[in-house]
Amino acid sequence: GAEILADVQGGTTKRTTISDIATFTKNSSGNLNVTGSTVLSGSVSSPPNSPPKAPAGGGWTHTITPSQGNYFEITLVSSVVNTIAIDTSSAAIPGQTINLKLTQASSPGTISWSSYIKFADGSDTTVSTGANDIDIFSLITYDGSTFFANGLKNFS
Repeated sequence: GAEILADVQGGTTKRTTISDIATFTKNSSGNLNVTGSTVLSGSVSSPPNSPPKAPAGGGWTHTITPSQGNYFEITLVSSVVNTIAIDTSSAAIPGQTINLKLTQASSPGTISWSSYIKFADGSDTTVSTGANDIDIFSLITYDGSTFFANGLKNFS
């Protein structure tokens, strides 16, 4: 811990201790664990995920898997009810935010949200109805199983 080392950051040599240097390991799930002080610069990104869709009783269900990321894109299926579901068994992390981009098809579909996705006052759960309209929804969980949502609509 108290040993003094040379640490080069951005071309500048600084004095630091072993305990101030971060360690990076990979856990059994393939996630990166960071211990110690860490400064990130630049950008960290991942490509958007398109959740799988499956037919369900007169419509389609799009199931988001939180462990696959936090940015998802869905193109709604035309002229049917599209249900948005989240796989709550997929290790959603308390505090995790999921950003969801919904794009209408040329012939608009409607939307239904699973019961564990909550909106303020239980309203504003619809989507824009124009061909190719884009709506952005953010969903956050505090317990890994209930998601609180809000949306911005009609980016056309």
